[in-house]
Amino acid sequence: MENTTDIWGAFLRTASVLIFVIALLLLFLYLLKRFSSFATVKSEYEMIKVLAVHHFSPKEKIVLVDVMDKKMLIGVTAQSINSLGVIESGDGNNICRNSEPHSSTEPSLSGKFSLLKDSASGEKYHEE
Repeated sequence: MENTTDIWGAFLRTASVLIFVIALLLLFLYLLKRFSSFATVKSEYEMIKVLAVHHFSPKEKIVLVDVMDKKMLIGVTAQSINSLGVIESGDGNNICRNSEPHSSTEPSLSGKFSLLKDSASGEKYHEE
């Protein structure tokens, strides 16, 4: 009978140590999440905001971002990230490509969408 008591005592000690280790692990993970530098810091003034995303394929998309009150259209592929233009006004008709003024020889916003869409499908862009 003494042997059975020793087994239960060893089992209770083992179980209590296991519960203690799991509690320490959970506490460590909570503190890591709470004080980690990888956590997103929410501030009153965010410098970069993603306004819209349009996917052309699983690895190709265009993203409209607001960077310090300037709207930028960015093309993102698996190999590169390219600036497609800067939108000066809220209507989208006044677009500057790479901070240069909009010219009549540049494609319009819909032309840029077509260019990105055609490049995603492997076709060449022809402006009408």
